[in-house]
Amino acid sequence: MIKSSYGPIYLNIPRENSEAETFKANWKGVHFKNPSYYIKDNEVLISGITFVTPYGKEYSYNKTEGVTHYVPPIDIAGINIYTPDGSRTTATPQTPTAFKPSDVDENIPYNNKPSKSTFAVIIANESYANVPRVEAALNDGETFSKYCNLTLGIPKENIRVYKDATLGKMLRAIADIRNVVKSVDGNADVIFYYAGHGMPDESTKDAFLLPVDGDAMVSESCISLGKLYSDLGDMGANSVMVFLDACFSGGNRSGGMLTAARGVAIKPKQTSPKGNMFTLSAASGQETAMPYKEKNHGLFTYYLLKKLQESKGNVTLKELSDYVIDNVRRQATIVNKKPQTPQVSTSGNMAVEWTKRKIRN
Repeated sequence: MIKSSYGPIYLNIPRENSEAETFKANWKGVHFKNPSYYIKDNEVLISGITFVTPYGKEYSYNKTEGVTHYVPPIDIAGINIYTPDGSRTTATPQTPTAFKPSDVDENIPYNNKPSKSTFAVIIANESYANVPRVEAALNDGETFSKYCNLTLGIPKENIRVYKDATLGKMLRAIADIRNVVKSVDGNADVIFYYAGHGMPDESTKDAFLLPVDGDAMVSESCISLGKLYSDLGDMGANSVMVFLDACFSGGNRSGGMLTAARGVAIKPKQTSPKGNMFTLSAASGQETAMPYKEKNHGLFTYYLLKKLQESKGNVTLKELSDYVIDNVRRQATIVNKKPQTPQVSTSGNMAVEWTKRKIRN
């Protein structure tokens, strides 16, 4: 039950899979919509309301018993809600706002020299079934795909974009790029980009990517980062460049933890790349990959795009990495008041070549 200034609100939230605990833990990000009211004993009471969590899950309350006199639509700025700990907050209906593109969403440089042997796999997971959403992840993936096409010269047919990918869809994405590389006899450079949740296995400390239908407490429902690196590295491509706007500490962009049961961040094992691979990931150790709310992007992705914009794609992987690391590290403290340090890992020929290798061939 939720106490409010318009009477009690009863929500049916299952306790299975920590659903009720997750709702409570994310209360500060909950908003409501579609409130309705009725009059009883000269008092205005609430007859219906829908609560929407930060991760997109909706819970509705509808009272029909004893309600005979509904109030016509009225303008009520907010509802005083008394939370289980006794504190009071004022919830307000969600008002849709127009998306305002940031500076990196516009004026995307155009490269008229096509890079026909480069292929991009882009996975952007924002709306999750069991954990909070990843703010702006879909915009991250959409804008990065535009830079791949316009700035890096990758033909549209060479770019695979997977939005809110399930476990099956993520496995299909990996299998698909493997088949593509095989079909061109390995004469390919691969860019793999991911924006979404990462998570650690609590017992092994291994890192995983979380599909939108995955369970953060069940690693079997997730994609092992080590297995991903092995699959990408063993394809036989000329090179693989991996960009991960995710962390593997159990934290999320909204500042909380993926599950209410996990109260502290976990330091995951370091996962080494395979084959001829370069990786640039958003955060180190127990850090969280945070958003840049003003820009409607992940902090990591914003500066990745910004450097591609400024350089028109004519940039080495070292120059790109140095720029992203320096700016994210500085702005994380200023904007989010938390440390965030992107990190580079390399293997094979890329361990030597990445300092001079340009992202655009």
